[in-house]
Amino acid sequence: MARETIRVRGLKEFQRACLKADKNMRKDVRDRLLKVAEPVKSSAEQLASRNIRNIGAKWSQMRIGATTNVVYVAPKQRSRHTPPQLKRPNLAPLLMNNAMLPALDANAPNVERELEHMLDAMSEDWSHGR
Repeated sequence: MARETIRVRGLKEFQRACLKADKNMRKDVRDRLLKVAEPVKSSAEQLASRNIRNIGAKWSQMRIGATTNVVYVAPKQRSRHTPPQLKRPNLAPLLMNNAMLPALDANAPNVERELEHMLDAMSEDWSHGR
């Protein structure tokens, strides 16, 4: 069964502490989190191209985003201006089930390991005032 998220205990408290830090530190956290998600993005793009019939190049491309609570992978293309006759209402579940969730599952151990390394490195940097 596919896992929909990787939960990080203490992330909310960590982010709250980062809000008290300077702007450069917050940007560093965001940049590092986006970098950790890069393998999931790459895998999702490959899986979408391989597993979804007639997807086309635009819809198989993914992007990484971040909010204050979440880092996510989503399709780069959006359907706001797509004519109704070209819309594929089944595409969202196809992308989720055949590309994005399998990519997360395949990369979960690496993501977890990279998050640990990221937090260790940042802790070390911050404790030395870098």
